[in-house]
Amino acid sequence: MNPIIRREGGDILESERFRQCREILHHKGTNVARHSLEVAEYALFLYEKKHDPRTDVRDVVRACLLHDIGMTDRKIRESVSFLKAYSHPVRSAEIARDEFGANQTQIDAIRYHMWPICFIPPLSETGWLVLRADKHCANRDVANEVIKVLHLRSRESTAQTKDTEYAEETKGAKETEEAKETEETKETKETKETKETKNTEESKKTEET
Repeated sequence: MNPIIRREGGDILESERFRQCREILHHKGTNVARHSLEVAEYALFLYEKKHDPRTDVRDVVRACLLHDIGMTDRKIRESVSFLKAYSHPVRSAEIARDEFGANQTQIDAIRYHMWPICFIPPLSETGWLVLRADKHCANRDVANEVIKVLHLRSRESTAQTKDTEYAEETKGAKETEEAKETEETKETKETKETKETKNTEESKKTEET
């Protein structure tokens, strides 16, 4: 973890709200706490590459850690997808203000991080950093899950193909063995008939003599 995250958001990380986030699934294959930390890490990466001197790194870190904190609200969590996408930023901003003393820059960054779903774009560089980092991490989470599913299906398909090939090989070997046994049986029968015919002819000759 980037030490700046713990320095500027240690109280959030140790809070009961954030601990609850560890139990809430988010974007297939992750949880709200891990996602929020990843967003903070990537936002700091963007911040360190280039930022307006007026942008406070504390605002960036805290807005990232709190941008999905509203998902701890059961009503938000259990709502349908579109309503959840629209309502969780509003609830997150309320919790950030009431429980973590968020300033207006942080509140706006949290409230508008789902643009264009929320219709109003971020009002500051802090907001844009949160939005960009959130979309980057969310897309990566979804892409990773898709890759896992495709890889699993590919493995299942390969296994099925191998099973089919094995079954065909086994069937072919069995048919070859059966054909061989049939041929051997036929040859044995023909040999037996030839021997019996020969014995009959020899018996006739002996009788004639």
